Amino acid sequence: MNNIDYQQPSFYHFSEDSILFSSYLRTLNLKNERVLELFAGSGVIGLEYSKDNASLKELHFLELQEEFLTCLKSNIQHFLSSKVKALIINKSFHEHPCERYDLVICNPPYFETSSGRLPGNLKKRKCHFLDDSHFDLFILKIKEYSLLGASVFFLGRLDQKWIQKYIADGTLKVLENFKKTSVFTLNKIH
Repeated sequence: MNNIDYQQPSFYHFSEDSILFSSYLRTLNLKNERVLELFAGSGVIGLEYSKDNASLKELHFLELQEEFLTCLKSNIQHFLSSKVKALIINKSFHEHPCERYDLVICNPPYFETSSGRLPGNLKKRKCHFLDDSHFDLFILKIKEYSLLGASVFFLGRLDQKWIQKYIADGTLKVLENFKKTSVFTLNKIH
């Protein structure tokens, strides 16, 4: 695992899958002048993806939870090239209007609230669980970004019913599997 010391709130720690995901994305040689990281947290995925990335010009981080913002700002200062314009957007993914990006990446809260015991810490719960109705909103949102020209990739788990549903109907496909998570993208949409 990469041992860079990213700043993080005490209630959350990124996983090795975030590093593996970023490394995997770099192997795809995607158009990436303008990139958005949804559910950015401390910005680990976007910042890791930005390493040795000469074509990256803008990296936007969308994060709702206030508790992450100080850490995110610090991480941007320490780990993002000064040649890359950074923007932090403190909104929910469904409140932020879609605009054109080359690439949209994220590690969304992919556990369903109906899938088991919820953490007692509300802040931690927001990091890992979406209300079940928000998964459809997430898929609609990433479809919008795709229709505007973005390649979209996200981490998720194959054992989650909402992901199984969207694989079964042809919306999503699996590109890569890690220990507990997989990389997903949208099938071609029209």
